[in-house]
Amino acid sequence: MKLKTIFSLLLIFILNGCGDSSTDETNSKKEIWPLAVGNSWTYYVYSYHRYNEDTVKPYDTITYYVSGKKTLNGEDWFYFSAVGRSIHNLMINRNDGFWGINFKDSNNINIDSAVLLYRYPTYLNETYPTDTNGLKTISLNTLVTSSAGDFNCIFFIGIKSNEKLFLSPGFGLIKNELITNINTNVNPPDTNWIRMLLGSYIINKK
Repeated sequence: MKLKTIFSLLLIFILNGCGDSSTDETNSKKEIWPLAVGNSWTYYVYSYHRYNEDTVKPYDTITYYVSGKKTLNGEDWFYFSAVGRSIHNLMINRNDGFWGINFKDSNNINIDSAVLLYRYPTYLNETYPTDTNGLKTISLNTLVTSSAGDFNCIFFIGIKSNEKLFLSPGFGLIKNELITNINTNVNPPDTNWIRMLLGSYIINKK
């Protein structure tokens, strides 16, 4: 599985413990993925021949960062970039969650093409959009541990892709993982996984 694929899944515009039935009131006042110029997140990318076994760690890293700001229709959108990769995305936190726009020409951005990436605040078992390509909220308080710290995360899963996404309000994406291949020619079936886990971050005040 190439990084390009996991990157596109992440930005399509994604120990599990279930707790309250709606997003915590304190967390709901935070942005699920905080946006301010200079913010950055570096992830280690791991590959597993079998889940949590035969690990290559890490075989790559990827860094996302907020590179600038643009006002569209009175809203402040933020350019979301990746070190060493050419991407064209704008992001914003709205009252109902984290939105994104893909564009080719920065002088011709269609705000009507914006897509809701992560519903926030959310509640258990919420799905959006309400079709098979959406996300489902599995947990509101899953603990994820990484070299960047311990994070209380909202756990989303891709309804069709089974991609698992863990986001911590006030910090953003902490972990992302998905199955890349299942070999059914052996018994038991051999499954390959890929995981992206937060290694470090910088979060500035707006």
